[in-house]
Amino acid sequence: MTACVAVPVMSLGTAAGELGREQGRERGFTTTQYVTAVAMSLVTFVMLANVVVDRYQQGALRAAADEGARAGADLDAGARDCEQRGHDVLVSLLGEPRARSVKLSCRVVDGSMRARLRARLASWFPLVPDWDVALTGSAPKEVAP
Repeated sequence: MTACVAVPVMSLGTAAGELGREQGRERGFTTTQYVTAVAMSLVTFVMLANVVVDRYQQGALRAAADEGARAGADLDAGARDCEQRGHDVLVSLLGEPRARSVKLSCRVVDGSMRARLRARLASWFPLVPDWDVALTGSAPKEVAP
């Protein structure tokens, strides 16, 4: 004995045509989603990279303030030596154009050399604010025995 089962038959032309139209619409929507996701990812990446670079610049500014203060704390050194050493460190770590935008001042306060730096860390992206940085490095001034 054999059993017969009735199976509904669809026209292949109609089903394939409808499927093709639906895929065409969805493909365009997927492209829009992909482009939007990539753009948002790139913006996030640039913002994070900006934060990393700002942290590096803050470290370079801290090193320049500390090095300047140590150089100016020598027995026969003064504020000019402090400023020169701080500027040299800035040039070596940040480059000449960026080092020129940093304000560095040194003076002796209560027996120690103080190097004060002021700088603005510019943002790469309009939504991220610029950072104003003020750092002070200090080293005890040497005295003659």
